[in-house]
Amino acid sequence: MSKTATGYKVRLEPADEHPHAPGSARNYNESMYFNVFDPVRMAGGWFRIGNRPNEGYAEVSVCLYLPDGRVGFIFGRPAITGNDRMEAAGLSIEVVEPFKHLKVRYSGELLLLARPGEMANPKAAFRDNPRLPCTVELDYEGVSPMFGGEAVREDGSALEVDPEKSFAKAH
Repeated sequence: MSKTATGYKVRLEPADEHPHAPGSARNYNESMYFNVFDPVRMAGGWFRIGNRPNEGYAEVSVCLYLPDGRVGFIFGRPAITGNDRMEAAGLSIEVVEPFKHLKVRYSGELLLLARPGEMANPKAAFRDNPRLPCTVELDYEGVSPMFGGEAVREDGSALEVDPEKSFAKAH
């Protein structure tokens, strides 16, 4: 495993589980992404919400892989007015206890694809396949230490980075 360069460290605090002040970067994006797989039911999926408050919208994706090979999928860019919560278009992420317990919920429609390869042409896939109501409630409980965070100086002070030229503040 690589080591942090001398004079720097990685900071990760419980407050980092919650949305941050977006700052001035026009393309500021704060996102959360969750995977899930049930080996007994042979089903899985992923959920992502990315708030882009300085552009006035969020990106929401839900994808469920069903045991019979069908896929449920939805994507949207709903309007948002800030970065105070991770909730849009029926997808919500609740931090019950930072680093230990989070809840992911989705309630809305999913496009049901009997032939998932049809998404190679999204316009036709969304036109030709049915949409069905879907509700998902997941509880995530931490079982290992957190890894990652924001690179800072050893004294905890922030690094000066041009937000328009950087990839990510903390991953």
